[in-house]
Amino acid sequence: MRSFYSTQSSCILRSQYRTSSHLLFSHGSKHRLQLSTNASNLKTPLQQVKPPRTRRRFLKATLYSGSLLGALYLYDNTYNYSIYTRGVRAAVTLSTIAIDNWFHKDLEDGDPRLSALLERVAGRMSNLILENGGIYMKIGQAIALNARMMPAEFRVKFQRFFDDAPTVGLDEIERVLREEYGITDPNVNVLDTIFSPGSFEPEAVGSASIAQVHRARLRETGERVAVKVQKPAIKWQIGWDLWAIRTMVRIMSGSKNYGEVFGTVTEFIAERLFSETDFVNEASNSEKTRQFISQEPGLRDSTYVPKIFPEYSTKRVLVAEWIDGVSIAQKEILTGLWKGEEYVGKPLLQSEVSPHASDGQSEEVYGLGLQPKEIMNSVMNLFSAQIFKSGNIHCDPHPGNILVRRLPSGVAQLVLLDHGLYMEVTPKFRHLYAQLWDGILRFDKESIVHVAQEWGIGNADMLSRMSSMRGPPRHGFRRGSKASDREAEKAPKTDKDESGPPGFPSRREGKRPNMEDFFTDQKKLPKELFFIFRIMRTLNGTNDIFNEPVSQIKIIGAWASSTLSSNAAQQHRTWSTWFTSAMSNLRYSMVMLVFECVRLSRRVKNAWNPSNSRERAGRLGDMNDERELGAAAA
Repeated sequence: MRSFYSTQSSCILRSQYRTSSHLLFSHGSKHRLQLSTNASNLKTPLQQVKPPRTRRRFLKATLYSGSLLGALYLYDNTYNYSIYTRGVRAAVTLSTIAIDNWFHKDLEDGDPRLSALLERVAGRMSNLILENGGIYMKIGQAIALNARMMPAEFRVKFQRFFDDAPTVGLDEIERVLREEYGITDPNVNVLDTIFSPGSFEPEAVGSASIAQVHRARLRETGERVAVKVQKPAIKWQIGWDLWAIRTMVRIMSGSKNYGEVFGTVTEFIAERLFSETDFVNEASNSEKTRQFISQEPGLRDSTYVPKIFPEYSTKRVLVAEWIDGVSIAQKEILTGLWKGEEYVGKPLLQSEVSPHASDGQSEEVYGLGLQPKEIMNSVMNLFSAQIFKSGNIHCDPHPGNILVRRLPSGVAQLVLLDHGLYMEVTPKFRHLYAQLWDGILRFDKESIVHVAQEWGIGNADMLSRMSSMRGPPRHGFRRGSKASDREAEKAPKTDKDESGPPGFPSRREGKRPNMEDFFTDQKKLPKELFFIFRIMRTLNGTNDIFNEPVSQIKIIGAWASSTLSSNAAQQHRTWSTWFTSAMSNLRYSMVMLVFECVRLSRRVKNAWNPSNSRERAGRLGDMNDERELGAAAA
């Protein structure tokens, strides 16, 4: 009986426990939370505990975001020409530069931290341009060609932007040709449709940042042609790149240490980059230059522009006449002994160098047998005529774009290539630029100051130096510095009046010019002036290759004087104005005589010691001109 009641009692207790447990689980969140917590504590160590819900969400979000970014990166690099990647790279670099500038905005000239800042900025910008390539390379070249106006740190970093750009494969070139010629059938060979079968050379004969050139023959006429094809990525990258470049300009322009020049030069270049990618515009520039040369007696026989085939040319494909020629930088071939076209570039025999030598080969080569003076006269007259008379100016005269060929008559003829980068200058600019050169050659400081004021330039002396290829100071412009300005004000003054006209520093001032004093009114400053400086500096370097066979200043001065005389002839002339003009011309002739004597004495000195010529080339041009000449010659 006891055992029966004991068993019954235990059953009743177990049922009551189950009932109470059920009640506990079914009433109140507080009790449920407590029981679940107690239950979790009863789990064995071998049982795996689930991570909290917040951590699980974070891990899932990280996994999904990483997968999405990875897929986007693969798509961008495989199918989208790295547009997004380049944009992000530019945004990160520019943000870093902006923050760095903001934290160091109060640095003064002479502070070693300022030099370190400029070196960091120049390094980041040059790396960004090299990594992104394409249109960015054009900006890098524009900065490099105006590097003498920038701090020294920029000149060091930006001297590597004239190497040949990499080429793209033939399959990508065919894709562009199909898109431009509207050939969608994959079974049709686009190369053999337009060009003679097998004549389109798969290897490019030249490559730049925007396009590359192949040699071929037209199917219909058999004429040899140069086929310039835009690289496929440019079409998709141009919009994003120009936006990034303009953003970069706005950020960099805010710096007091380099912003004035950077913003002014780069924005002007960026405005023309889009038109340079339109080969229809290039064909139009080429035709305008052809017409101008044909109407100019002094250029008609000395310069040739290859004809364009408009029926085969589109916005991204340009087909032009192929012309055999030698780069103007290849002095040895241009001036070498002429024996015939088939011998050009081949080594001479020792017996032809010296009658008493053996029949072995010499280091010299056969060439075109042309005179350097004849070549450089044609070059200087061509670009001077464009600047002072035509107003439609070829802005990329590096030696790779100027070939020389020998005509059957034995005279030299220039072949002008690559008409994508042009600018149009107004008659007012041409007149003021002629006045500037007239003032330089006649030592008329008042005329130079007048032109400088018209262009919003405060330092007329520096404008004169830069225009006459003497250039800015060896170490560039002085950066804005209040401390150095205060020191200049405290400098002892003498009773002797050593000051020049307004805009010309006194002779006792030894400090470098301040950039803020040079660009006093950027709204009035003609941006075309930077291209003019670039053209003149490049031509000056080319003239130095031949040991200055012509006086660049004399030729430019003659064209400037002709422009002013032509403008004056259209106005009413009196006896007084005629007498003034005659005396001015006499003074000009005396100045030209002095210049010619100085030039001849320098030629004799350079011929006696050739190292002087190389040293002068580095002093007058700058290291970037020499680098560009070497790359073009190669």
